[in-house]
Amino acid sequence: MRAILMLILVAPLATAQEPADGFYYLADAGAERVASDGSIVRLGEPVALRPTSVNLEVLDNSGTAFHLGLLVPGDGASARWLVLVVGGQAHRQHGRGTAGEDSSLVFVVAGGAAADRVAKHFGITVPRRVHPRHALRARFEPTRPRVGPRGAVEVTIHLENCGDKPLAFMNGHRSGGSRNNQLAFVARNGGRPVPDIGDADSSGGRVEMIRLAPGEVFRLAVDVRAWFALDQVGSYRLLGSYYLEIVDPSDWTRTLWEDYATADFTIEVAER
Repeated sequence: MRAILMLILVAPLATAQEPADGFYYLADAGAERVASDGSIVRLGEPVALRPTSVNLEVLDNSGTAFHLGLLVPGDGASARWLVLVVGGQAHRQHGRGTAGEDSSLVFVVAGGAAADRVAKHFGITVPRRVHPRHALRARFEPTRPRVGPRGAVEVTIHLENCGDKPLAFMNGHRSGGSRNNQLAFVARNGGRPVPDIGDADSSGGRVEMIRLAPGEVFRLAVDVRAWFALDQVGSYRLLGSYYLEIVDPSDWTRTLWEDYATADFTIEVAER
């Protein structure tokens, strides 16, 4: 009876030991852990790494998604995938490469609280996006508001900087496919939705930074038949949007904000 009572008292004291902060090899077997991004990882042997450079990059406006970039001496670290553990939370490796004689490692850090812990561990600050207070007027203008059931239907987007300071954004990084998927359209004909018949896949494209001084206008023409057949006679009401990656005018690699410029317009399709 006494032995049974002792077991009952002692058993609740046994707890699983959390892994120490640091790097671990990604293992194929063992206890599963949920990484900060929801993926499942298994910890292998610990790895002693001494990063020479640490950078935490914010990936969204709300500050919930981050990439942690590290440089470590030598190329041995890039041979196997790793897991970073901070405060008992695992973060999976997302990418790797070489930078001269060093290895570059990228880890996914999901969640603001997780980013705070990782930043404290490495002695860095957490970057946060701040709305740049941009003022941009968007307009979609058909070259010919009345078209036939065949042939190109060209529409030009006009983006005017209505603010009092320069504005910069990236153009072209979704234009490598059969259409420019930096733009998106929704169409209705007689109140009925029109199906998108185009290809939404994109292989990137030629990227350029667009700088607009106050009052300047950026123009880009596309054929909306890359999205819709527009082969039925009638009045089509379209809503167009252009994805904006607003960047620092002095450093195009630094994303300040992500947004969409939208406007609606009408196209009449008539028999020829």
